[in-house]
Amino acid sequence: MTQTFREIKGFLDVTRYEERTGRRRPPGGVLPFVTISREYGAGGRRLARALLEAMEAQRSPLFRGWRVFDRQLCEGLVNAAEIRDSFEALFSEEYRSEFESLVLTFLGRRSEQALAATRLFHAIRTVATRGKTIIVGRAGCCVTASLPQGVHLRLVAPESYRIRQMGLEGLEASEARRELSRHDRDRARLVQVYFHRDIADPTLYDALWNTGRVPMPAIVGSTLTLIAQRAGAGSEKALKAR
Repeated sequence: MTQTFREIKGFLDVTRYEERTGRRRPPGGVLPFVTISREYGAGGRRLARALLEAMEAQRSPLFRGWRVFDRQLCEGLVNAAEIRDSFEALFSEEYRSEFESLVLTFLGRRSEQALAATRLFHAIRTVATRGKTIIVGRAGCCVTASLPQGVHLRLVAPESYRIRQMGLEGLEASEARRELSRHDRDRARLVQVYFHRDIADPTLYDALWNTGRVPMPAIVGSTLTLIAQRAGAGSEKALKAR
């Protein structure tokens, strides 16, 4: 395993210990997390990196220990046996039932593709429940919609901006647009097929940003404020639940 995978496995092993000893967090989680949905070239990974950099400059413990889960890492977690076993061990019968009612009903027949999606969604929801996670893509906002501590963002931008960001200026204009459309369709299809939702529906998100017009530092600043608000609400709920 890579160092990142070792860190995640260690984190999951600690979580399993906490659950076995009865010190499990509430099912909805008490620490905030972020999901980033984006048009191709609108800057989802750039925002994730910028958030981590800004968090490192914060003094509050709330912003310590955050991690980014993008497509490569999520799929790597699903395919790594050591990590997959740790994830599976976290799912109590109660939690598994809740999750299956939320996601598996959308999957239809148990094809290999559906099973792979199930494992991926399990991984995403698990790390979101544990908090301090930035999830880029992979229908994160839908997988975690019932978790109250999420900050859900959507990034859009004009075609010309996205073409520049992805280095597609050398292509014919029509070919560059087709490349954007192809990636956007793939992302929309994931949300439509498994959750029956339109990825462009603004009601899925807490904030929708046009990165072609709004500077990244402004988006980062607003997101940190939302994270702090979610954390405050989570603390109040945890105290009331005692």
